[in-house]
Amino acid sequence: MFYKPWGQDTASDVLIDLASSEDGKGDALIAVKQPYSDTVARTQHDLNTDYVNVKDWGAKGDGVTDDTAAIDAACAALTESSFITNFRRLYFPHGTYIYNGAGIVLPNGSSLIGEDLFTTIDASANTNTGYLITLTGFRSRVDTIALKGNKDNLGMKGISSYYNSDNGGVLNCILEDFHFGLDIDKCWYSVYRNIRFRRSSSSVVLTGAHIRLGFNHPSEEVNNLEFSNVWCAEPQKHSLAIYCRIQAIKFTGGSLETIGEARVKFYTTIIPYDVLIDNCYVENDISTGGVYLIEGQSTTQSVTVKDCMLRLGSTPGSLGKTYSLLRQRLVQFSKRHIKCQQYKSLVPSLP
Repeated sequence: MFYKPWGQDTASDVLIDLASSEDGKGDALIAVKQPYSDTVARTQHDLNTDYVNVKDWGAKGDGVTDDTAAIDAACAALTESSFITNFRRLYFPHGTYIYNGAGIVLPNGSSLIGEDLFTTIDASANTNTGYLITLTGFRSRVDTIALKGNKDNLGMKGISSYYNSDNGGVLNCILEDFHFGLDIDKCWYSVYRNIRFRRSSSSVVLTGAHIRLGFNHPSEEVNNLEFSNVWCAEPQKHSLAIYCRIQAIKFTGGSLETIGEARVKFYTTIIPYDVLIDNCYVENDISTGGVYLIEGQSTTQSVTVKDCMLRLGSTPGSLGKTYSLLRQRLVQFSKRHIKCQQYKSLVPSLP
């Protein structure tokens, strides 16, 4: 179906116009329509602008071909439109995409989206340092994709959510084999939902933190962040490490099952406000005893732990260090291996 009226040009002219890359020709002359009732026709050119598909730049997604150049070229195309009027999406169809570049930096207002959770960006051989994906600016997000890091490269981190606001964030993602999975700096009103941190095998040893707040900008603040159904279920030094002032941070659902040091650790003496851990599951040993859930740097810091279940392993540990755990009766314990010296008045009885 052609928009140019038939009969005004020869068949040869039409074919030449269809093959042309000039504006108003080529894909702008072809009409397409979804095979459903009540759909409307659009030009192929307009349809192509819905997504920036990495395969249009030559990516294979076969798990063998190095797709670095194609991915970088597709990402560069995102900057060619205004983020205010056109929130562009970098789209990865189903497949495994090998990436060995310096990192995918999403400009203002753009998002990286996979077709499903079997769609993977594989950086397991990437020797670069820095972040695999960097989100910047207004409403940028990563959605529905698996990211595989290099377990032997401590310098390659997962996602940087930097200056990201107004419903930006990370949704429906798997991060595998990253020593540092998600760094969040200078962000507000962002959402991190349905995220799974994991290892590719039990032999992989992770030595950092699944999530860090304010690591790169400790003098700044992050606030009004929502974490829901975030599964930190693999051995790691910390589930959450906090380096800056925070406000209105809420963890709902999910699990904190890391081992080593405290699940949640404050590396700052700045007083945080409105930190809530709600309806989460906490499990695994502290191999050397000591802090089990939360460790702070100041006696004035506080966290509310509400409607959570904490299951201890064979090694005794404590719930917190220089912390007051509020609403203690709403926390359920599955074993008695807890040192509660400073908390006895808050815990009249343990099941």
